[in-house]
Amino acid sequence: MKARPLGAGSARSLGAGTALGLLLVLAVLASLALGDYNLGPLEVLRALGGRGDELARTVVWDLRLPRTLVGLSLGTRLQNLSFHLDSGLMVAVVGPNGAGKSTLLQVLAGLLTAEGQIHWDGRPLNRIPFLERGRTLAWLGQESHAEFAFPVREVVAQGRHAWGDDGHGVDAALDALDIRHLAQRPITQLSGGERRRVFLARALATGAPLQLWDEPAANLDVRHALEVLKLASGLAAAGSTLLVSLHDLRTAFRFHRVLVLDRGRLVGFGPPEEVLTPELIHEVFQVQAHRGPGLVLELPGGKA
Repeated sequence: MKARPLGAGSARSLGAGTALGLLLVLAVLASLALGDYNLGPLEVLRALGGRGDELARTVVWDLRLPRTLVGLSLGTRLQNLSFHLDSGLMVAVVGPNGAGKSTLLQVLAGLLTAEGQIHWDGRPLNRIPFLERGRTLAWLGQESHAEFAFPVREVVAQGRHAWGDDGHGVDAALDALDIRHLAQRPITQLSGGERRRVFLARALATGAPLQLWDEPAANLDVRHALEVLKLASGLAAAGSTLLVSLHDLRTAFRFHRVLVLDRGRLVGFGPPEEVLTPELIHEVFQVQAHRGPGLVLELPGGKA
């Protein structure tokens, strides 16, 4: 019997983790009812060189409903965080090492349990069935390890498990992350940056309008890092909400909002021009910040 890949676009694979993928299997065994949901945000791939039509589905996704988080606490790792997210936003999550960035994204994905309330589109996260979560949100972990030699295309197709392995959007995701030429290569034979793009493509293939990415540009060269930002911008323009952890504060100015964590506390949230002041940067990161001349990199034809 031929082995098949496990996991989902919003969970760790065997190399990058299988937490939510295993939950999806349990959900199938529990015979959870399947619903009809909207992949509308991924239509943006038309403008990014992918085949957006392949991703279109007829389903329900109300972008007007609230996405709120109230009083999230997890020991000393998160301390009474509360904020509201609108649709169509790119939110940079920044903070020193150990500030709680990865923990926050895992809590929002339902991979860690915390005190407090999380509502995605007006519904408590803990009441959204696992299969539906797999269609609603995608989590990209910080690590991109791969221990089994599945072909790249099969890894990206893991993102469609919550859709019954229908294969929709897989080719478009491969195109969007510039890995179509690697589709048949074993993922264990790729570089760190190439693996990173594979796992990003898997998250994209879910069609989930909530994308939680933990340092997505890690190990990427400058062009592909800028293309990831362009992809995120296109998804937000189509109505998706993205929370993206990163360390480069200069990159945070390309986002609509920045969320600043320090020792598990929320110390700033809003437009980066208003939040990332020299005073806050000094207090949180213990460095001096000032504006001056420097090298600005952009994709040909416009900003990312």
